[in-house]
Amino acid sequence: MTSSGRPEQPVQSRSLGVVPTEVLLVEASRGDARRLMRMLAQGESECYTVTVAHSFAEACRRMAADRYDVVLLNPSLPDANELEALTLAESSSVDVPVVVLSGRDDEGAALDAIGAGAQDWLEKGAIDRERLTRAIRYAITRTHASQHRAGGLYYDHRTGLPTRVSLARELPSALARAARERRVLAVLCIAVEETPGLAGGELLLRSMADRLSGCLRDGDALGYIGGRHFAVVAEAQQPADGGPIARRLLEVFKRPFVVHGSPIRASASVGVAISGSDGDRAAEPPLGRDRGDRAEMLLTSAAAAALHAAGRGGGSFAFADQELDAEAMRRHDLETGLGPALESDQLTLHYQPLLSAHGTGVSALEALVRWEHPERGVIPPLEFIPIAERSGLIVQLGEWVLERACRQLTRWDAAGLPPVRVAVNMSARQFSSPGLVTSVAGVLAHSGLAPGRLDLELTESVFADLDTSVEVLQRVRQLGVRVSLDDFGTGYSSLSYLARMPIDAVKIDRAFVTRALEDPHAAAVVASVIAIARQLGIETVGEGVETPQQARYMTEQGCDLLQGYLYSRPLAPAAAQTWLAERAGDAIRWDRRRAGGAYG
Repeated sequence: MTSSGRPEQPVQSRSLGVVPTEVLLVEASRGDARRLMRMLAQGESECYTVTVAHSFAEACRRMAADRYDVVLLNPSLPDANELEALTLAESSSVDVPVVVLSGRDDEGAALDAIGAGAQDWLEKGAIDRERLTRAIRYAITRTHASQHRAGGLYYDHRTGLPTRVSLARELPSALARAARERRVLAVLCIAVEETPGLAGGELLLRSMADRLSGCLRDGDALGYIGGRHFAVVAEAQQPADGGPIARRLLEVFKRPFVVHGSPIRASASVGVAISGSDGDRAAEPPLGRDRGDRAEMLLTSAAAAALHAAGRGGGSFAFADQELDAEAMRRHDLETGLGPALESDQLTLHYQPLLSAHGTGVSALEALVRWEHPERGVIPPLEFIPIAERSGLIVQLGEWVLERACRQLTRWDAAGLPPVRVAVNMSARQFSSPGLVTSVAGVLAHSGLAPGRLDLELTESVFADLDTSVEVLQRVRQLGVRVSLDDFGTGYSSLSYLARMPIDAVKIDRAFVTRALEDPHAAAVVASVIAIARQLGIETVGEGVETPQQARYMTEQGCDLLQGYLYSRPLAPAAAQTWLAERAGDAIRWDRRRAGGAYG
């Protein structure tokens, strides 16, 4: 055996056929690790396979990836203090016995280790082979006996899931891991409402457990915590991520469960507690055993939040943290209100001009949707567009914007305004929807707008499947409709993609336009895009122009069109009409002055 950290080959004793005991040795000192492995290699009646981990992080990885019969742990590790290292014992004691090997003889520390879940404590200086192997045998035997006696204490026989006791023992190590990785831990309680057939219905409980398990991600943990309650433990990037997890769990109950051939409908409410939030009132306890109290607090808070959600009528979720819950309720209200808003004229379009960089002419207007909520006032698109994407309403919303924008242009034509194009944003989901080309053609025919005056703006995400996207775009352009690539530079496309994309214009993202005067890298991107687009015959648009210096720079680089607050904010239809009329008047007066000067 070596201390390379790789799994060791089993050392066979003279008794052939002995099944080796799988040992994880967690020891920072390579010399001590070699000494302990030599002890284990000396036996004739026992056989050991030893894997060495020299850090707490490495030990956690190996525990997650492989199965061991026993862990030998020296809690003095370079990346964890002793209390944190002992969480390995807390999280492993149900399945894998832990024997602590310490460099000091300290009865208080030994009792702490036993209290944390270790099966034994040995002082390294007093260890010989007999004491070490006996400790291993006893630890394994005691753990097996404890599991046999506990029976349903750790695993529920009806659902096959871990119990509340088991989850509570696993949570401390999950909290420690989430803290190390700068993530949060979401604990969710699923409270199933009273359902005929639920009481004593083991098949129904198992069916629920199976379906809930199927909707979880790798790494999430599901448990049955008694009565009508399940619990889920999941890591998340940020507290708000608990909402999508809860929604996924609630989806499970939208279809009936089938027991003995009969459908049984059930509904549930979900409570969400997040580590580190206000609802996790024991937010930052000391590492070690205190995490057990914090784990219990999270489970209790999640259950209370589930009860709160049930009080709202069921079929919903609530956060234990009041601020998170208020934000979740706001998002829910927006999601349920967006559909009716489409039918009740709460949505309006505002228009922002795109001007020629080399004159005073207005080339196009970009149509931007706004939600004028009767109670909340104007809701910006950054809030409700993601909700429309998630709920599937984005296709209906996109069709509404397209139809409304085309009709508005024909009204302005009838009012005698100079003809301009209208640019309409299109989501990836709308772009990939069946019948897109037919829908666009129908809107143009119904509104009477010439196809060449419609510009569809697409982001780089549309081109994830480049071949399919190119085929659809070619059909769109055959209608005579223009296509622009929006926010170029923020996605995954390289400059070489421009040659393959059947587009008429590329919009340089505002992040590059605003930084180009100070950031050489942003300036290089701007110059490169404009140069390549010019060679390909593609029009360029600079987004987010806010200062005369930015406008002058983009013009000098050869950009064709400019858009931004320097020229105009997005305008309501009436204000946009006035703005266009004034611009048209200015252009006429300017032409007359130039004509007068020319002809005297």
